Amino acid sequence: MDALVNNAGFGVPVSMPARRGRARPSCCKVLVVAVAELTHRLVPGMVERRYGRIVNVASLAGLLPAPAGHTLYAASKAFVIRFSEALSEEVGLLAFT
Repeated sequence: MDALVNNAGFGVPVSMPARRGRARPSCCKVLVVAVAELTHRLVPGMVERRYGRIVNVASLAGLLPAPAGHTLYAASKAFVIRFSEALSEEVGLLAFT
């Protein structure tokens, strides 16, 4: 595969103390774990071919303090931003220079 676009969305607009059930783990699985897992599965082939593109869609929410009710969303978007920056450095040094 030559391209991966991580653009899944998931929001649980409820304050952290009020959250119950499966919303927290599901949110984290979609917004953090899926990004890392899909990238982990596809990057080796891209490095081997010396070609590939990954677009990780984040949000300005990852750069700003989260408003009440959006704690996990903002934190997960901050992860996507930092993960993308680190991946660019790591993989860029390996294959795309």
